[in-house]
Amino acid sequence: IIVSPLSAAYTIEDTPNMQRALMVLPFLVVVSAYGYNELYNLRKQWKWLIILTVFAYGANFMYFWHMYMVHQKMSIAAYYRDGGAVELVKKIDEVGNNYQKIILTNSPDSLKPWFIFLRKYDFGNLIFSADKCPSIEYMKANKMPQSDILFVDNEACLPQNRLYGNYQLVDLALINRPDGSVPFWLRTMRLVR
Repeated sequence: IIVSPLSAAYTIEDTPNMQRALMVLPFLVVVSAYGYNELYNLRKQWKWLIILTVFAYGANFMYFWHMYMVHQKMSIAAYYRDGGAVELVKKIDEVGNNYQKIILTNSPDSLKPWFIFLRKYDFGNLIFSADKCPSIEYMKANKMPQSDILFVDNEACLPQNRLYGNYQLVDLALINRPDGSVPFWLRTMRLVR
């Protein structure tokens, strides 16, 4: 019980990460089962203990159910680390054929597994960038912008309407998590005349 949460405690990347603490679960089940067995053996001596235990389990279950059904969708957006990835793949399916290139952020996590899992996607026009804001990095690096590129930027990239020569970086759509926060921005270049 003491050693198993150490890996979760020393790791800071992709936090919060509930999966790392799962290794403690079997040990907690054993301790809980032992404690329940001891309480069961005392049932004849302390009948009120059974009533208290049943009430505690019932109250804990109602609390869990309320938190899961009501508050879970309104919780901290960080728990939805991959929230919006499914919606992003669906949106790319809708509009992706209109663009020669689709440059996607890999922040906070890679989007490639979502495309593989959900679509068996042909990666011909998908480019996975290491940048949080591939649209801005692309515009800084290229002197000749193109209007047939779709950018998928991280949530940290604020709304853009910047001019780059004769082109303007325009927000097309945004992808929402279940709590309403925005994990991804879809942007493209438009020729300004």
